[in-house]
Amino acid sequence: MLAEAAEDRLALASAEAQREWEAVRFRWPSEVELRKGTIALSDDDLVLMRAKVMRFVSILGAVASSND
Repeated sequence: MLAEAAEDRLALASAEAQREWEAVRFRWPSEVELRKGTIALSDDDLVLMRAKVMRFVSILGAVASSND
């Protein structure tokens, strides 16, 4: 749900932020990994990824609010 919230607002982001988002999404677990219940990321990597996504949602939410 966090990723969807970020992607919904991504058009408001700078090109640099969009590239950073793509780098985060590149490391995202695949549908197959999720179905199997095993992913190729450590717990620390998952914590970092979640923090980055939450940061994107927060920043892009602020940008969206300032554009209203």
